[in-house]
Amino acid sequence: MARQQADPSFVLNFFIEELNSDNVHHRLFAANNISLVAAAMGPDHARTDLMQFLKSANQLDGEVQMSLANGIGTLIKYVGGPDYAHVLLDPLKVLASAEESIVRDKAIESMGIICDAIPAANADTNLMTTCRDLAGAEFFTARASACAFIVKVYSKVSDQNKTQLRTLFKTLVKDETPMVRRSALKYLPKLCESLPSSIIVGEIAKEILTSSVNDDEDSVRLLLPASLSVISGKLNDGERSALIVSLIKMIVKDGSWRVRSSLANELPTIAKPFTQDSLMNDICPLLFRLMRDPEAETKTSACKA
Repeated sequence: MARQQADPSFVLNFFIEELNSDNVHHRLFAANNISLVAAAMGPDHARTDLMQFLKSANQLDGEVQMSLANGIGTLIKYVGGPDYAHVLLDPLKVLASAEESIVRDKAIESMGIICDAIPAANADTNLMTTCRDLAGAEFFTARASACAFIVKVYSKVSDQNKTQLRTLFKTLVKDETPMVRRSALKYLPKLCESLPSSIIVGEIAKEILTSSVNDDEDSVRLLLPASLSVISGKLNDGERSALIVSLIKMIVKDGSWRVRSSLANELPTIAKPFTQDSLMNDICPLLFRLMRDPEAETKTSACKA
């Protein structure tokens, strides 16, 4: 006897009822079994009806959003395979703007899985559309997630689109919301790992580092030394002395002890590629200044360096 196909509308309505149940266990059980729901609905209805509903996931509670953000990344085969994987990005963009950072992080992780599955012929279009949507979103939480997503997909797009992604990233570095600027500086070291020294000197130093070192928020500025640790090893001796040393001199004078302490912690890694002469003439005087810092925590970090 042939197996009877479940009614997609019934399956979806039941799923929605469970997600909105007063019982938290019912809500989480439904969210954790989203792959069963997609399988029961079939690829066509999963791509349309289920995805349309999931775009309203921002109305659900945080625990459910977390489970959905994780589960959507497993739905590729249930929506028709890699050729249709891009449809999963839309609900994940909604979750990437969630209030809770753990939900946003999980959404970005699932988006990375989906992007890896998208056929190369369609990758640039889908990835760039997603980056632009997040970076231009009204909610600052989405723009914060855009920083992470841009870094995750940077190596997957064409050189022309790489230029556009860097432009988007530089816009996010200057965003009006401190949380977005912090996110950009947090992911800047990872982005710099993929960049040649010419772009680091020509773009990153001039348009990101020099502006961020004067940012009004010390929570943004304290993330700069981590980028210098990555950049230092990618430059030649002349570039290193001109760029890194000048930035360190500015950070050493920062008005926030937290920023100065962050520099002291990163200084051994930053200094590692320097020549012996540069260490003695450029880095050591700055280290000695940190050792005489009025704040005990900064002095302690400097002494450990």
